Amino acid sequence: MAWISYAQNREDVLLRRALGDAPPGFWVDIGACDPVKLSITKHFYDLGWRGINVDASPKMYDLLVAGRPRDINLNVGVSNKRGRMTFFRAIADAHGGDASGLSTFVAEEVAVHRANGFVFEEIETPVVTLADICAEHVEGPISFMSVDVEGHEREVLEGGDFRKYRPRIVIVESTRPKSEEATHHRWEHILLSADYLFGVFDGLNRYYVRAEDQALIERMQVPPNVFDDFLPWEYQSQIEELEAEVRMLRASQRVMSAASDLAKWVGRQAETARDRLRVVRNRQR
Repeated sequence: MAWISYAQNREDVLLRRALGDAPPGFWVDIGACDPVKLSITKHFYDLGWRGINVDASPKMYDLLVAGRPRDINLNVGVSNKRGRMTFFRAIADAHGGDASGLSTFVAEEVAVHRANGFVFEEIETPVVTLADICAEHVEGPISFMSVDVEGHEREVLEGGDFRKYRPRIVIVESTRPKSEEATHHRWEHILLSADYLFGVFDGLNRYYVRAEDQALIERMQVPPNVFDDFLPWEYQSQIEELEAEVRMLRASQRVMSAASDLAKWVGRQAETARDRLRVVRNRQR
């Protein structure tokens, strides 16, 4: 039976293939955003996994708290040192649509997006390091880690301790926001120097595997395909919306049919009453 893939670029398909024979595990998701839409971790949460979801946006944090009660949800920024930073929360695109995936700490990226009509609000937010988060909340092995922070990847990775905390797989968004321009040259050395091996590039992200799990690389070499037996969430959600619409139309049809039957009955009663009135009048003559 097909399963639902929620991730934007089918990251959960490759992760499921690589880690599917393992028991429910634990993740760290930096830049988690929505708990369902485009989520790398939603599929695993539904399977009983749990993890740490970090997002600097108060709106996304509220959604995570509501949608992920088993998880550790943190409303902070992540960088290479503790302190406070300006977080640019993307409110809308040029047409008023959702743009939350472009929220960032990088002012240069915000300037480009604003020139294209995107709307941002500025929020002063506390910032911690990745090592801080792991030290406080990680109690065992980390199955995978995702870093999706719209241009702030190097600072996030610089603040980690990949010798002490060793996710089996690290996924890092490796192109500049809304472009195909590669950015991994800015931060890849941090992972490679900590005995991580490059696994695969999916057009958006680069996957790294710790040296002790090198065998996982082979499982990710083939792109998501029909043999992974998955259904994209965006298609499934459209199917569910259409099914709900069909149910509503059928219910309306039943109401209209019942109303039509009632109208016919009322018409018959009215005709009977007119016939009786004519009889009474004839008798009075």
